[in-house]
Amino acid sequence: MLAAWAAAPAQAADSQTGTSPAIVVDLTPAGQLRAFHPDETFGAGIDGAEQGDIDRLFTPHNIAAMKSAGLRPLTYRLRTEPS
Repeated sequence: MLAAWAAAPAQAADSQTGTSPAIVVDLTPAGQLRAFHPDETFGAGIDGAEQGDIDRLFTPHNIAAMKSAGLRPLTYRLRTEPS
């Protein structure tokens, strides 16, 4: 449904009734415009950390929690820009 909402053109609320126009989502196979696999499309990111943060952040408990989220793609930012 999110994809259908994101693809719908933005429309202002009706000035007389104050209501927004209805958005109709067709979930039948014939109504499919695009498809994606959520476990491949959505991912997670880890930002660079300060010295000593790795041992504090990547404990066995935290790693298990991260894996349980089901997000497969992972990005890591190294903070290589000058400070």
